[in-house]
Amino acid sequence: MIIFSVTAFIPHVTKEQVTDFFIHCTVPQYQKWWPGVHLELYTMKRIKNELGSIIYFDEYVGNHRLKFKSKITKYERGKIIEYQMIKGCALPAWLIMEFTDMPNGVQVTHILKVGYNGMGKIFDFFLRFYLSASFEKQLSEHVKEEFLKLGNILNG
Repeated sequence: MIIFSVTAFIPHVTKEQVTDFFIHCTVPQYQKWWPGVHLELYTMKRIKNELGSIIYFDEYVGNHRLKFKSKITKYERGKIIEYQMIKGCALPAWLIMEFTDMPNGVQVTHILKVGYNGMGKIFDFFLRFYLSASFEKQLSEHVKEEFLKLGNILNG
């Protein structure tokens, strides 16, 4: 299993504001968040209480373009959103965001988990060609910058 974890701080917002933004985000809001980098984020299929909702992401992270459908597999307003990537079926890839109150804002822990446990772990070797140290660095920089920008959007 390959795990990349990055923490970022969003000043002057609440955890609920952040999770509500992700759950109700429209393409124009997403593009306004980071023009030219954030291309699309929207709900393809909404399920009551969000679990099972299908979400589409399209963005640049450094020189990588990430386009994927995902299914919300964990959700608790103000605490956690977990998306499992799908392509016809569930893939061994998750984007997890956990939210913690801090003085004057919210700490976001952004976790990307990709790969297998047990015998399937041998395939992680091949995943490392795409999920390289360079990608990890670009992802870390991206996450820190994007959540600062989100604070600006949520604070008006």
